[in-house]
Amino acid sequence: MLMQGKEFVNRQLRFWRFAIPTTVVVFGVYAVAEMQYPLGRAADLLLWLSRMDPLLLITYMRSALEIPDWIWLPILVMLVMAFIGRFFCGWLCPLGGLLNLVYYIRRLFCKDQLAKTSNTKLSAFFKQAKYWWLALIVVLASAGLGIVSVFTPLTLFSHEITRLYQGQFPWLLAAVILSGVIFFPRFWCTYICPTGLLFTLVAGLRRVKVRVTDKCVNCEHCKSVCPVNAVDTGPKGSGDQCLVCGRCLTACSRQAISWNGRRQPPAAADMQSRRNFLKLGTAIAAGSLINLPARRLFMASSFASPSLRPPGAIPESDFLATCNRCHRCVKVCPTSGLVPMPFSSGIIAYETPELIPRKGACDLCMLCSKVCPTGAIRPIKTEEVKIGVAKLDKLTCLAWAQGKACLICKERCPADAIIIDDSKRPYIDSQKCIGCGACENACPVEEAAVKVIPL
Repeated sequence: MLMQGKEFVNRQLRFWRFAIPTTVVVFGVYAVAEMQYPLGRAADLLLWLSRMDPLLLITYMRSALEIPDWIWLPILVMLVMAFIGRFFCGWLCPLGGLLNLVYYIRRLFCKDQLAKTSNTKLSAFFKQAKYWWLALIVVLASAGLGIVSVFTPLTLFSHEITRLYQGQFPWLLAAVILSGVIFFPRFWCTYICPTGLLFTLVAGLRRVKVRVTDKCVNCEHCKSVCPVNAVDTGPKGSGDQCLVCGRCLTACSRQAISWNGRRQPPAAADMQSRRNFLKLGTAIAAGSLINLPARRLFMASSFASPSLRPPGAIPESDFLATCNRCHRCVKVCPTSGLVPMPFSSGIIAYETPELIPRKGACDLCMLCSKVCPTGAIRPIKTEEVKIGVAKLDKLTCLAWAQGKACLICKERCPADAIIIDDSKRPYIDSQKCIGCGACENACPVEEAAVKVIPL
């Protein structure tokens, strides 16, 4: 009877650990694809999924200087992590769900490879280096280099799916998948993902974990199925990176693996957790010390070529530090006027959204602020919008240079900021102009005679 109950639990685990992560992946792809007018419920659900990431909370509070009403969600996730381990990474992360599929594909071709990779010198190096990588992320983020946020899982997923939607190759997503093929399936989650590393630190505090009993015969089947090389057959139990997936439980034919809350030997994990927290604390202190000089260095290049930002964007220096380059605003823009800035714009501004009126004017739909997860784009009333200001080049304007009766800019302006004089020539009222770019977009001259410039 006990055996039948065990087999039933194993079947349920096998089914749900495939079904739930796969459903999250499909939902994530669908939610990004549905970011268009009119905005549906999928965008809200993706936003709430993103809010489970405590790094997003830190980014939001850094820019808004306020405590959001959803602060309870990442705190609840952290508390659960501190009790049982990295359940978010194993069950609810769309990027992790994609790598879960890589796990199944890889198992078809090399069933014993996972156990072998845990003993390599390269693996030992990564185990030592992963927290210093997290330290570097913290230092760069605190110094205002917002592009490092693209490594967080929900941001990376949105960024790369949007690239696919736009017909571009998802290089970063390809690197994530390739790492799972070359090393082991959840290599990215274990050694690279900043959110995953933070969760690993918190999971080091847990007492409920997978442990091996006296029935173990050291067959190492549990190690061969673990996607993160977290199985430890010693008294310490599963490692901090354990995804709570239960694969080791279902793989053990002798029922030698149990889920309990017994304490470790006093020396073991407490000292390691203290070292890890000390590393992170050192990184935060270092980031605080270099924050001001680094921000001055980083921002120098950004102000050399100011850009048009979406309506509701916070001040430029804060915007560059807060925007996580998730590309959700780019995806949702109905006119396709928002585009990611190229690498030629500098590493600080790279991949941040820029309004290009010739591609598409802002039609003031305000959807960009509704999908922005970090608060880099804030909700704003239409009458308060001020993206930039339009400037008229009289030498190329058809009405001024050639005396033609061209009133297209006047007809398209939603703010009534273009005045026509008695000679049917346009003037721009800079006080009324909101910088939406409708005039620049509609100008029939090859090189638009009216251009919107940043404030």
